[in-house]
Amino acid sequence: MSLSWSKAFTIAQREYLTTVRRKAFVFTLLLTPAIFFFGGIVSTRLQINQALAKLNETRIVAVVDSSGL
Repeated sequence: MSLSWSKAFTIAQREYLTTVRRKAFVFTLLLTPAIFFFGGIVSTRLQINQALAKLNETRIVAVVDSSGL
């Protein structure tokens, strides 16, 4: 049994076009990057809010000198 490259290419082309034409493929192709993009924005905003809250939480420390100076 020998491999015919033209037949293999025809089959691969048909399979590719069948997959690409599906609505689920197009939906996934657009939705996956959008999920990563918005997930990155949300996580970055949470980190910024936590950093700002930590900066606002800083305490003033005073030293009392018993010598009166």
